Amino acid sequence: MSSFLGLLTVIIFVLVIHLGVDTYLKIKNKYNENFQNTLDVLKVITKHECYEKFSGDSTEFEKWIAEFLTLKGYTNALLVPKDKNDGKDIIVQNKKGQNVYVGCKLRNPQDWENNVTRSETQKLVGAMVGDGVKNGLIITTAALNSDAKEYIMKLNGLGYSMQIIEGNALVQELYNLRKKQLVPIFNSLQG
Repeated sequence: MSSFLGLLTVIIFVLVIHLGVDTYLKIKNKYNENFQNTLDVLKVITKHECYEKFSGDSTEFEKWIAEFLTLKGYTNALLVPKDKNDGKDIIVQNKKGQNVYVGCKLRNPQDWENNVTRSETQKLVGAMVGDGVKNGLIITTAALNSDAKEYIMKLNGLGYSMQIIEGNALVQELYNLRKKQLVPIFNSLQG
């Protein structure tokens, strides 16, 4: 009889643990799902705010991107005047001291489905080839279409170094930089 009670106790204990773990995992998954949904909404809001802030003057968007790139470790940011814009919007130097041509694409939130095309990408690459620059960066609030991405992959195989910061990745980078920059400021204030 005591072995039966012992076995029954073990079974009840295992069931309670299983139910507890199952409940914990359901709560955790629901939390993660809610967090991801909130993050998705914030990304959309951020893109809308970005467009509303800079849509009147693309130069202001480019200045903002230049500051963003400086925070990421690029140096000597130079905005290209609109009358001399041949596909590049900003010139910066990477950590190796090499010039990087940057193309900035601010998209209207209603046009996010109209991704950056290969022809838009080719304008930046044309400026790079013409000036003998091997490093390029495209930053867009939308995304690149598959044809443009394939084109960039081919270029990367030919000795060029093309990078993309697009759509949600741009928002994520901004979020990461904000955390990275704000924590030291916050800590110094508490000092």
